[in-house]
Order: sequence, then C-alpha cells, then structure tokens
Amino acid sequence: MNGHTRFADVRGRSLEWLEAELKAVQAQAAVIREEYNARAPACTLPAELLLEIFLLAQAIRHKNTVKVAHVCLRWRSVALASQQLWSYIVPSRASAEWTSVWIQRAGTAPLQLRWYWPSNHGYRSIDIGRILPYTHRCAIIDIELPGDHMLTFVNNATFDWTILRHLFLARTWSRDMLPTIQFPTSLTGGHYQPSNYALRFLSLDTVIPNSWTHMASVCRNLRTLRLIGLSDRRRQSDIYCIDLAELLHVLESASSTLEELLLVRCEPKHTQKSSVGGLSPCTVIDFPRLRTLCIASQTDDELGHMLSHLSVPVFTNLHFHLLQYLSHNIGVSLYPQSRPDRAANQFMNSYERVNVFFRDSWTIIVAGHLSPAHSPAHQKYNFERRLKLILNGSRGSIGNMGYHTRTTLYKLGPVFSLGPVKEFIITVPIVFLSYITVDDWRRILRPFHRHLTTLLVEEDPKVHIHNRDRASRPTIVSKLLQALSSADPPLLPKLAHLAIMFAVPDGAEMNETIHSNYEELSQGFASAGLLISINDISWHIPRKQH
Repeated sequence: MNGHTRFADVRGRSLEWLEAELKAVQAQAAVIREEYNARAPACTLPAELLLEIFLLAQAIRHKNTVKVAHVCLRWRSVALASQQLWSYIVPSRASAEWTSVWIQRAGTAPLQLRWYWPSNHGYRSIDIGRILPYTHRCAIIDIELPGDHMLTFVNNATFDWTILRHLFLARTWSRDMLPTIQFPTSLTGGHYQPSNYALRFLSLDTVIPNSWTHMASVCRNLRTLRLIGLSDRRRQSDIYCIDLAELLHVLESASSTLEELLLVRCEPKHTQKSSVGGLSPCTVIDFPRLRTLCIASQTDDELGHMLSHLSVPVFTNLHFHLLQYLSHNIGVSLYPQSRPDRAANQFMNSYERVNVFFRDSWTIIVAGHLSPAHSPAHQKYNFERRLKLILNGSRGSIGNMGYHTRTTLYKLGPVFSLGPVKEFIITVPIVFLSYITVDDWRRILRPFHRHLTTLLVEEDPKVHIHNRDRASRPTIVSKLLQALSSADPPLLPKLAHLAIMFAVPDGAEMNETIHSNYEELSQGFASAGLLISINDISWHIPRKQH
C-alpha cells in the first residue's frame, strides 16, 4: 500500500467517525430540544387557557378573513376539540370549501357571522345564500352589505332571539328602498310580557324595523342601541322618519339597562300621533345606567327637542354633532331657555372646565371635570371629559367667521352659567379675535363670574387664515385686560390666572401693553391679585394689604 492509498484510507475512517459523532450530537440535541419544548410555557398551558388565547387571537383578526396556520399536535388537538373556536363564519365565495367544515366542527355552538364591505376599490364576492340557512343559530351577526345584498339577507334570514345577543346591520349608500328587518311579536292579552330575549347590542344603519312596537319588546335587556340614517334628508322624503312616540317607546323599553345610546340622522317626526305603549310625546325618560350618549342631528332645534326627552346621570359622556350649525341657536339645544329645570339638562350644571376650539368651518366645545391632580392651565387636557359638541358650519369671509366666533362665545355663558366652571379655555385663529370688542369680552365672561379662576386664550397656529397680520396682538390683549379691569363690580372677582398663548409672541410689545394697563389691573384685582402669563413671560398683580 503506497502512501497515497494509506492517506485516503485514514481520511475515510476519520470522516466516518466524524459523521457518527455528528449524528450522536444531533440525536442528543433532538432529545434536549424535545425536553425543552415540553417544558416551554406554550406547551404546558392548561387546555382551557390555551383555548382562551386562541379565541382572543380570533377576535382581534380582520373580520373578512380566515387564517389557518401550521401548529403542533397538542395545539391542533385543543383547536379541533373546541366547537366555539370554529363558530366564526365568513360568507365569502373564496372560503366555499371551508363552510361545511366550519359548520360541522362548530357542532351545537352558537355561530358568529361577521362581514364588512370593503371601502376601497377592491371587490370581494359574497354568497349570501350559503349562510342564510344558519342565521337562526347565530349569537352574533355583524355585517355591512350593499343595498341588494342586505335586502336579500333581511328578507330571508331567520333569527332566534333567545340566542342572538349582538345584531349589527349596516347598508352601504343606495337609493333603493330601505330594507326591513322582522322583529317578533310578543303580545299576550294586549300587554308585553317579560321574555328571555338575549339581545344586548343592536345597531341598525339605514335598515328599519318592521314595527317599532315589536322592536321595543326585544330591547328590554339592551346595553347598546345605535340607530343611524333612518331619516336621511338626502332622500328628499320623510317617509322613513321615526315617529317621536314610537322612538320614545323603544328607548323606554331599554332605559333601565341601556349603557350606550347613539342616534345619527334619526330625527323623529313631530306628529300628533297617539301615545304608544302608554307614552306620550311629552315623556321624559330616565337612563340610570347610561354611560355614553351620542346624537348627530341636522339642526340645533332637533337636537334640543331630542334632549328634552332624555334624563341622564351626571357621569354620562355626551357627544353631540350638529350637521347644520347656526351659531345664534346654540343655546336652544344645550339648555332650552323655556324649560331650564328639565331633568334632561341638569348635566350642564356640573362641569368645571369648558374648552372651545374654533376652526375655519367648524367648532368643537368640550366640557368636563377637573382631575384631582390638576395642574396649571397650560396643561389643557388634564381633566375628565364628559361633553363634546361638534358644530358643522361653512367657511365664509373673515368678517363672517369673526361674527360666528363672537356669537358662539355669547351663547356659551348662559349654557354653563349655573355650573361651577373654574376654567375657561378658548382656542381660536387670532384674526377672529380682532372682531371682539371690550364690551363683547364683558358679555362673554360675565356669566362665569361666580367660580372662574383660570382663563386661557390661545391662538391656534394650525389654522391658516389669510390676512392674519391685520389682527394686532397687543390690541387684542389690551381689549381683554380693559374688560377685566374696568368693570364695576369686578367682572371675574375670583380670577387668579390669565394665560394668553400666541403663535408668534413679541415680548416687548406685550410688556408695554401690560404696563399701560397695570394701574387699572391693580385696582380691579386689589382684593385677590392676578397672575398674567403671555407665552413664557409672567406678570403678577399683587393683592393689596389692608
């Protein structure tokens, strides 16, 4: 055997030994990996907890999709053993082969049907006929469909109201007739009887009930009620409007349990229709558990009329949206002057803080309660919000917008005058403030004289208004200071802090303005003193010692 052959033989035996060692190490690593995986938290979780994780992952996924993943044997066995995990039905033609598998694995568990029509240009097909035979087994129905699909669905679906606890029906915009959903009749001897209806969540978006009376019988255990677009003015017809007595009957049936109420473009007809369910159009309904009230109305009068029938707790979060705002009528909706004692409006008497934000075509009013750890006025959002009012308008000339700003501020005082408002914050494009005179400021602020301690006026730097420079910042400050200091009796006797924030401050001009009004300020705030802050510069008017 020559040297070359001997080298090849030794090399071959070495490779065989290395391969054997490698296989041994790999086998040992596999054993260690298996032992490690067996002790991993995901593999040692109880089946009940693992199932809860699966259900949570299912709940937060996109509602138009089905996701299937490769999992370990234990996870697969837990998933296949759970009927609840397979109760989620997606009515897409793309998942046709899965529908029968899903239904079979769901067993006797209540089904969940969810589908949202895409808002982008993508078109996703849907087979309504495939899921109609199973609607009577659904505990949750949450779908948005175009007009013809929704019409097919509500005309052919059957519901078991002792199982169905969540019903959301939304129809994309269409000029077709509004689909009608069938609510069951629950009458015995002419009177409604308590039933075991399971419905807790009801949302109808441009879908009307066959009978408001029948709907009321199903709403007795509701937690959430949302009615949207049932009197849409774009149709140039009020044939779909709700009668006030019928709407009040529905609200009264759910009043003891309702926690969220949303009414969007659902202004009731003001007819002389006879009372329904023992209620008259003059009824005021109490909602002891209501936490959120949202109303979007076309006009201020309609919002005020609706509010006059509702009595809500002081802890209720309120969100109002006026779609056609007229600034001279704001007080009508929030605090009807003819009936200021109505229980429905008592929530206006509890707010400690009011913020008003002016934009070029809309206004937001926010009111709430100061938090226990409330800090100075420049930290504007450190409070608990209870009321939000959005006023839609239209952009006009600067003069018209200045008039709108002044008129809206006029109306805020009477609205909140009976409450303990301690802080008032105004955020506005500076050019609008140039239209407010000394007398205007007095009229705006006088209703807050009992409790107001902090006033903040802030220029909104985000809104670009042409001719911004025509508004003189020193002149605006001077008018406000004159209004505060020259009134007799004092305009705001408890005011302790006046803060003004400009986007482009000029310290020299502001300092000159303060000094020119210093003597009057000293006399006006002699008993309490006053801290004035303009951006980062502060002046203190000391209290006179007697």
